[in-house]
Amino acid sequence: MRLDLLPARPHLDQGQHDRPTPLVVPRVVIPDVVLARDLPRGTLDAGVRDGRLVRVRRGAYVSRDGMSPTETADGRRRLELARVAAVLAQTRAAAVVSHQSAALVWGLPTWHLPTTVHLFHPVRRSSRSAKDITWHEAGSGGRPTLQLSGLCVTRLEQTVVDCLRTAPPLDALVITDAALARGADRGEIERLLTSVSGRRGASRGRELLDLADAGAQSPWESVCRVLLQAVGLPAPETQVQVDTYLGRFYADLGWRQWRFLVEFDGATKYSGDDRAATSALMAEKRRQHAVEDEGWRVLRATAADLGRSLLLVQRLRRLLPEPAFRSSRPRPHLLTDLHHGRS
Repeated sequence: MRLDLLPARPHLDQGQHDRPTPLVVPRVVIPDVVLARDLPRGTLDAGVRDGRLVRVRRGAYVSRDGMSPTETADGRRRLELARVAAVLAQTRAAAVVSHQSAALVWGLPTWHLPTTVHLFHPVRRSSRSAKDITWHEAGSGGRPTLQLSGLCVTRLEQTVVDCLRTAPPLDALVITDAALARGADRGEIERLLTSVSGRRGASRGRELLDLADAGAQSPWESVCRVLLQAVGLPAPETQVQVDTYLGRFYADLGWRQWRFLVEFDGATKYSGDDRAATSALMAEKRRQHAVEDEGWRVLRATAADLGRSLLLVQRLRRLLPEPAFRSSRPRPHLLTDLHHGRS
């Protein structure tokens, strides 16, 4: 649960507020890739044998010194970025990084890491391409691009549109929420979707964009919000402001009509030494008590509540009025990728 004491609402969605959020682009470091063709055979074999080199794809390696352990989320993400760089280094095509792969280069979070490298090419590619590459035809109009972290990628709004049209729903919404929070232009995204009206994925893209919200501060918060709407609950407000005797706090999600808040607790929330963790826990309890004294109920959710049994929904059914679940049309198709190998 966040319930942080904050001086101002942390995220402003341009579609809902007068002042747009300044575009924030985190610096993404692409691991240096070494191609087998550029190394003497003995040097390559020795590097792989003693673990100094990590294989990214056939014929491409990175130094283990520049990588996080692949057992961690950061390590898997960096390995995928290295694979993007390796594909570009090994292909002769004038390719542009796109879709979920471009989202990684933009530093956007994902629900699942892409299983292939997504690239645009001006003309249709042979179906005999490598299995770890997904080629997309850019069409006669091409795509607006720029150089980012040394790679040619689609622009931020175009990246979002491509994901909205083709990526699994939760992947698309996690990326879109984060892009809007960092200052992506919702109006430009809508314009790009309108320009492809009638083409594959355009209508589902508009549906997903309507669900996007810049208030989500993590992929888990995005997925939690979408899950609530998928089962028929009305869209919750994000970063709900609550004024208490301890100050002003913001909760992850909530419905003012029921004075009900949902907070997602991450695994690292109370990490650190025992004294610091205990202090953080006690401060959190004081904040929650202050919020509850204002007449709000608070439900804390964790990753386990989003598991296959959807405990979060079961808990909410016991706490919210029954008509709440008939407030909107259930959309189970939004959850097709909820449990597909979270990365």
